[in-house]
Amino acid sequence: MENVTMDAVKRAKEEGIDLTLLHENLLRTPTERIENFLQWLGFVEELRKVKQIKDVRC
Repeated sequence: MENVTMDAVKRAKEEGIDLTLLHENLLRTPTERIENFLQWLGFVEELRKVKQIKDVRC
């Protein structure tokens, strides 16, 4: 199983996929991952509000 995982990682790197964010996220606890997700969700919601305001003004 470990060889399969390492092969997948090697292939991803060869395809140019940056795995640093995935690695950093996996170092976090599940609670930290949820908190980070909620922060990003709040940011996305704010962007949507701004877009709605902009659409109304146009």
